[in-house]
Amino acid sequence: MEKSKGGGKERKREEWVLLSGCPISTGPTS
Repeated sequence: MEKSKGGGKERKREEWVLLSGCPISTGPTS
C-alpha cells in the first residue's frame, strides 16, 4: 500500500487528464 503512494498520486493525476482532459498542472478542480 505504501508503494502505491508515489505511483498512486501520479496515476490519479493521469486519470484526471484522461477523464477531464485537463493538464496535470491543473489536476482535479472540485
